[in-house]
Amino acid sequence: MINSAILLIIAVTVFVLGYRFYAKFLAAGVFRLDRNQSPPPVAAGQPPAPVNRHVLFGHHLAMLTAGTTVTGAAVALVWGWVPAFLWAVVASVIAAGTYGLGGLWLGFRQRGASPAGLAGLWLGSGARAAVLIVTFAVLLLLSALLALLAAQLLDLYPHVVLAFWAQIAIVLALGWVLARGRGAEIAIGSAVALLAVAAVLWLFRKLPLALGGAVTLDLGGATLLTVSNIALWVVLVLAFVVVSARLPLARLARPYGFLTAMLLAIGLTIVFAAILWVQPPMQAPQFAAPKEAPGVLPWVFVTLVSGAIAGFHLLVAQGITARQLAAETDARYIGYGGALGEGLAAVAVVIACGAGFGGHDDWTRAYADWGGLQNLSQVTAFVVERWVTLARGLGIDANAARAFFALLVLNLCVTTLDAGIRLQRNLLRELGETYQLERLKHGHRPLLAATALAALLALADISGGQPLSAANGFWPVFGLANHLLAALGLLMIVMLLTRLQRPRALVLGPLLTVLALGLWALVLQLQLWWQQQHWLLVLGAVLVAAPALWVLIQGLPALRRAPGDTPGT
Repeated sequence: MINSAILLIIAVTVFVLGYRFYAKFLAAGVFRLDRNQSPPPVAAGQPPAPVNRHVLFGHHLAMLTAGTTVTGAAVALVWGWVPAFLWAVVASVIAAGTYGLGGLWLGFRQRGASPAGLAGLWLGSGARAAVLIVTFAVLLLLSALLALLAAQLLDLYPHVVLAFWAQIAIVLALGWVLARGRGAEIAIGSAVALLAVAAVLWLFRKLPLALGGAVTLDLGGATLLTVSNIALWVVLVLAFVVVSARLPLARLARPYGFLTAMLLAIGLTIVFAAILWVQPPMQAPQFAAPKEAPGVLPWVFVTLVSGAIAGFHLLVAQGITARQLAAETDARYIGYGGALGEGLAAVAVVIACGAGFGGHDDWTRAYADWGGLQNLSQVTAFVVERWVTLARGLGIDANAARAFFALLVLNLCVTTLDAGIRLQRNLLRELGETYQLERLKHGHRPLLAATALAALLALADISGGQPLSAANGFWPVFGLANHLLAALGLLMIVMLLTRLQRPRALVLGPLLTVLALGLWALVLQLQLWWQQQHWLLVLGAVLVAAPALWVLIQGLPALRRAPGDTPGT
């Protein structure tokens, strides 16, 4: 059994070398980042709104490192620690880092343009409509999933509920400091905010708040309405997101994401310090082939979101982060560095879930039920407990560690949910402007529509329909849509490189790889559903995949054409 500390040292060494050399080469030799490059304004006469690069890095990292990053890394270990570890480390440096840097560069050069807008500009109105369909599906599924997961975590960990809501006041105060402070002021304000979070966790440690059972509305002895506790938490979480999305980023969302990133840094420090101190051996096998689970290839690439290339990452880069970049050269630090930060989170999960057991038999029992590994809340709680086990090796109280890690994962889910709802609102506005739908062009209707759609899908799952369950095919459909959207993002990056006559092989390689893996997974899944006669799932997968494949088929031949002028480059 290999010492887990060796794996950690290898991962950190690869990440440092990747950022120092490979990211530098990409920045100078491929994307040719220029500090003096001025982006086009977001709107006519409206200058860019640059943000402190460290604050922006934190917010960007928190938006990427969703609960699905944690659960995906834990589930991927079912095929053994070697494929999960290699994909989280090597793919983060080679593929995800390139994608993250390229996505921010693309967003900076084409500021204000969405992936659908660029597809329409370069490939025609049909391509724009196709990308809108795929993007809409990914954002809807992800938002509903994260709203449900956040609600389930609030139900699982009642001791962090009051701390979760109390930290909103801390975030608002931190937002005031971040908007007005510089350098040392931001550092001091951040330290005070972290101490305040520690204080509320301690203060409310013995004050659990739970919504037990279901709330029933009776009239005259007749039951009119029954609402489960999870449904109430879904409504409350989405209400918070609506308030956040109606405010400027600087008021709530950005400081919340930055605070979450700082908590993530502390959490990773605790986990990594425990690994180096205790040095537990990996109890997971190097390779495994569980009977109920699908084969390791290509599903480990679709399952393990971190280190992989997710379509949602491009949406965040273009729709939120790139609009706040102070300089094009910051794309290396924020884009590539953010991918490595997410990779570190995946490494923390892989090692903890591979080594945080008393023996190999304990690990085998934990991973014996493939069906249980499809339940996100159970997998998240499983990861939290593994982190708690490692933290105890440093002498940290188990209850304190559990509350901290539960709050961390909850914050990651809500930060990404906030980003997803904002992006869906922007997409609906773009839909209204493209097809002259007046009600979607202005005001708060797009935001309320985006939130309502996510709520309906999450509540449908709670009520028994379970559209978000693995049994009903949610994970394959979402994973494939997210994967193919990532291929579309890579296609946009390669197209801009082609137009600017810059080297593209290091981006074209990941594009072809992602496309091949996505097609492979799509064919296997369609074959399985066809044999099982799950016709609705076959139809759903085709409806999501067909538009993406159509754009890719149109876009790949365009890469052979002579470069042309590109506005805003």
